[in-house]
Amino acid sequence: MRSLSATPVSFPPPLSVRLLSVSEACALLGIKRTRFYELLKGHQLSAVKLGCRTFVRSDELERFIEALETIQIPAAKDVAP
Repeated sequence: MRSLSATPVSFPPPLSVRLLSVSEACALLGIKRTRFYELLKGHQLSAVKLGCRTFVRSDELERFIEALETIQIPAAKDVAP
């Protein structure tokens, strides 16, 4: 009888860049689809097409988030009455 030995299986490393659907990107940004497409049209965000579907690269979404303006909200005691 032949002995079965375990052969190590090699899996590719996980993708560092992932494609996010429009719905996933909108959920992560907390925006509606209309606003998402406005961002595309205004060249603030870029997307890729795969067939008829639209995707955003995860690194592009991170770049967009990093580029957002940071605002300072004054503490309640600093607000004039």
